Amino acid sequence: MIASSLGITGAYAGALAVLTVFLLEPTLVSVTGGTLGHHFRGLTVLHPKTKKKLNILTATFRFIVKIPLGWLSLITYFTTKRYQAVHDLASRSVVLIKSQHEVPDSQKRSERVFQDPAYSYPSITRKILVVITYNLIFIVVSLAVVGLIAQSVCEYEVAYCENVTNFSSVLWQLMVFWSIGASIYGCRYGRIWGCKRILKEENA
Repeated sequence: MIASSLGITGAYAGALAVLTVFLLEPTLVSVTGGTLGHHFRGLTVLHPKTKKKLNILTATFRFIVKIPLGWLSLITYFTTKRYQAVHDLASRSVVLIKSQHEVPDSQKRSERVFQDPAYSYPSITRKILVVITYNLIFIVVSLAVVGLIAQSVCEYEVAYCENVTNFSSVLWQLMVFWSIGASIYGCRYGRIWGCKRILKEENA
């Protein structure tokens, strides 16, 4: 919109758009410790060990990873110790509260503990294979079910076909999001079939 109002078109408009996005995301994260949204919510993006801001290369890499994944990047938020999204894991960053002393204890989160020392857990390879298997089955079955429902509605209500198709697409994506997140979460805690934890006394 800015480019258009200034009479800038073509490649120059594209370059301006890229520059604007670059300034609003990786540059702000590197220089100020977060985007406008982070600062508005009292958050900051730092390296978990040094507690320092990310350099411009790391912040740019974090941004590049985040963009193509979209909401899928948030799946690991529910399955990591420090509530990190995929782009945080890739860039070795963590989103923290700026002034923790000003936040009530009820709103603070400590690191997750996934494994109880009284139990033995499957290997990481087994967990990955189980998660992939669960989700391949779920995607095929859910896609078939949602597709059949949408097709049936379109056959009888042609006027609503496009709306139903769009709704089905969004619903299916949400279902896949839930499936991936739930299966990873269940495997981390050793609570789902194929990734069950075993009491160590039973192994003895």
